[in-house]
Amino acid sequence: MARDPLEWLDAHADDLVGLARELVRLPSENRPPRGDEAACQAAVAAHLRGLGLEPDVFRPDAVAGASEHELWWPGREYVGRECVTARLEGRGGGRSLLLTGHVDVVPALGAAPHGFYEGAVADGRLYGRGALDMKGGVAAALHALRCLVECEVALAGDVLVETVVDEEFGGANGTLACRLRGPQADAAVLTEPTGLVPCHATRGGIQYRIHASGGLGAMPLDGGPTPSALVVLARVAVALDAAERGRGAPLIQMLLRSGEELPWGTGESVPADGVLELWAEILPGTTREAIDAELRAAAGSVETDGIALRFEQRTRFLEAPDIGADRPVVAALGRALAAEGNVSPPALAPYACDAFVLDRLGVPTVVCGPGGADAHAPGEHVLVGDLQVLARALVRLALDWCGTR
Repeated sequence: MARDPLEWLDAHADDLVGLARELVRLPSENRPPRGDEAACQAAVAAHLRGLGLEPDVFRPDAVAGASEHELWWPGREYVGRECVTARLEGRGGGRSLLLTGHVDVVPALGAAPHGFYEGAVADGRLYGRGALDMKGGVAAALHALRCLVECEVALAGDVLVETVVDEEFGGANGTLACRLRGPQADAAVLTEPTGLVPCHATRGGIQYRIHASGGLGAMPLDGGPTPSALVVLARVAVALDAAERGRGAPLIQMLLRSGEELPWGTGESVPADGVLELWAEILPGTTREAIDAELRAAAGSVETDGIALRFEQRTRFLEAPDIGADRPVVAALGRALAAEGNVSPPALAPYACDAFVLDRLGVPTVVCGPGGADAHAPGEHVLVGDLQVLARALVRLALDWCGTR
């Protein structure tokens, strides 16, 4: 090899921060069924071309068999929303490694102390929408790839990189399309934020909206019964809170709405309807049927006063994969992290992500990314030091996993 990769990484540490800031400064909000990832993906493609690679740029719905696949989630639109993949070809005889991540972010609402899209850096933290979830991890993967290219590392196996669209809000169609289009990989690292802990498993989940209807819808003046959608949904909320205890994964209630405030500033009738929305996380081994039955049992345990409850599925069912802590790629990444002084045993990532798609399509995937805080919130930030460690660990992993010739 023409130059030592670790020395190169030391010399180009500021470039990694600059790349992460560039990606954060490019808004790429996902607003189902549409999204605005085009500018960010164009920057990724330009970065890859600058390395002498030829990126493959394509819409998820243009991939043969994608929209017919059992994992495809319908109802999304992909005009101007393209995935980007590239391949650093090895010399043969080694294992291939995929570095994967998403560039879409949840919408920015309100004001942020460091701004949403300024890419501000302060006290070792890079702030902005998507800095942690997950443009920091994407930048580290792209920087590791640049290191391998510019150091002319003679790898035996291929290194593949992909940046996908439409991961947020239970998307996953971008990852599905990339894996169906190929090329395939012997293992993958998904650089979602984990605080540099290698995760062989993740939680899964599903989002429901529970509709209540059939309440009185009037102010009772006859002393009769007062069936209220608000009261029934409040009972359901309490039942779900009780069901959460001890299950090992949260039932996150996000919305409770019932009743109407009239123009003169008050409500004047018993609510006829309302909604309660929740995100239910699951542990590996939990089926779609099991979580559905659990939630319906909790809702069905309350007195409904004759009010009807209806479940509306708001996201796809995201499985909770577990490839096993003893898989070779988990051990290899653990060695790479340990060489950087970061020794953490394999763990369960406490969220759902696209790892389940990779698992279903036969790619053993370890989830590992930088640390930070406040994902999806105004103070979202990623730790700059973790970006550097992650990039170094990914380069070490490529050398180990793919082999050199």
